[in-house]
Amino acid sequence: MKRSELTLEDLLAMVQQHGQDSEPDHEVGDLHDLCTAMWAVLTSAQRRQVVASEEVSDLIESACVEVEPEAAPRRTDDPVSKLSREGLENIVRRVRKALWWDDRRGQWDPDKDWTADTCVEAGAPLEENGLRPAKADLQALREAAADEAWEGYDLGDVGVVQGMNGWEYARGHDQWSCVFFTASAEKDHPSERHVFVVRFKPGTAEVTVTEVS
Repeated sequence: MKRSELTLEDLLAMVQQHGQDSEPDHEVGDLHDLCTAMWAVLTSAQRRQVVASEEVSDLIESACVEVEPEAAPRRTDDPVSKLSREGLENIVRRVRKALWWDDRRGQWDPDKDWTADTCVEAGAPLEENGLRPAKADLQALREAAADEAWEGYDLGDVGVVQGMNGWEYARGHDQWSCVFFTASAEKDHPSERHVFVVRFKPGTAEVTVTEVS
C-alpha cells in the first residue's frame, strides 16, 4: 500500500499494534503525535470546526475545563431588539417589493433587473430603522477566502502534505502565502518545501490567482 492510500483507520490500527507489540504508553504517544501532525495541516476554518465539534465538547466537559463561549452577549442597544414583529415584517415586505415587484407590469418578477435606484429603495426601510450592515473586516474575509482556496486546490502530484504554516502577508498588499511541506516519494528523503500563493483583487476578498511554487 502506498503512503498516499493510507486511511485514518489504517493509522489507528498501526498505533494500536505498536502499543501491543511494545508498551501501552507507546500507543498514547503515537496518538499524540498523530493528532499533532493532523492539527498542523488543518486550516484556521477547519480547526474552528474541530474545536466546535460534539466530540471536543464532550472532551472539554469530561476534563472539567472552563471555556468561554464564542458568541458575545447581544447588545441592549441593538436596533433589531427594539423592533416589533410587525415592524420587521413591514421592512421585509418593503425590501421584497423593491427587489422583485415590477411596477410596469404589475406583477412579481424573480428575474427583475436591479439598478442603483433599486438598491436605494431596498435600503431605505433599513436606514429608517437604524439597521446598517456592519463593516466587514477585510482581513477576516480574506483569511476565510484563502482557507477555502487552499481546501479546494488540486495539488496533483505534489505529494502528501505533512505540515502547513499560517498565512503570511504584508499590510496593504494583495498577495497572501503559506509554506507547506510534503513527504518525498523516496525513502528517508527530507520533506519538500512548497509555497501556496493566493492573490486577491485589490481592496476585496475576491481570489484572482492561486498557485504553488
